[in-house]
Amino acid sequence: MRQQNLRPMSFILLLHMSKLTANLESSYNFVEVYFTGAIHFANSARSIEENPKTDNQDHQLCLANTTASIMQSVASLEAECWNIINKGPGHNLGSNGVDIRAKQILNAVADVIEKQSILERFNSILLLLDKDPIDKGSKVYQHAELVVFIRNRITHYKSKSTSEVERQKKIKSLKSLGFAEHTVYSDDGYWHIPFVQILGYDCARWSYLSMLNFLKEFYAKLGVDSPIIASEDALQPRT
Repeated sequence: MRQQNLRPMSFILLLHMSKLTANLESSYNFVEVYFTGAIHFANSARSIEENPKTDNQDHQLCLANTTASIMQSVASLEAECWNIINKGPGHNLGSNGVDIRAKQILNAVADVIEKQSILERFNSILLLLDKDPIDKGSKVYQHAELVVFIRNRITHYKSKSTSEVERQKKIKSLKSLGFAEHTVYSDDGYWHIPFVQILGYDCARWSYLSMLNFLKEFYAKLGVDSPIIASEDALQPRT
């Protein structure tokens, strides 16, 4: 499943960081930074894949970039969920754009919501604010769930948060998506990650887009402008 290369945007990381002030309580939003990082690491993996070498260090570096991209993609959702719960919907629009009533509702149950899994938190926010939740059977939810599964598996590979039957079902779903496979990983000691062969640029790109689409769907349900709407063109892959 070869796709066009994502737009190289590593310089934007420095641009965003330069905007930070000494006020750590500012409303600065790192969601876009995490998405930019996901693109940067995915592109790095792609560069290695396009100029393959035989040494194990190169294989390790490609895998490191892929997993870093996936982690940054999930981190973008976690960061935005925290922003909404603690700062309120519309936090990105300035103090006059915040829905104060919604913020009060979410603040009151913040500790409860933050104990849930990341995707459940978003649906809890929608339900608490009398909005329709994202359908768990929809493609956007299912794909986001798979990305979170990958992140959890590569971070906590002995995690028992899902049953063995559920794990095998998710692994089968991942392998059915048609990602390019990297058989070089099969004998490198990654036995605890049964889908390691698909961890490359294709998977990183899909993971990034899945998280971006989930966030867009959430904001469409919420009826509030997304905090990344102004940068959406820059955050999209080249066509």
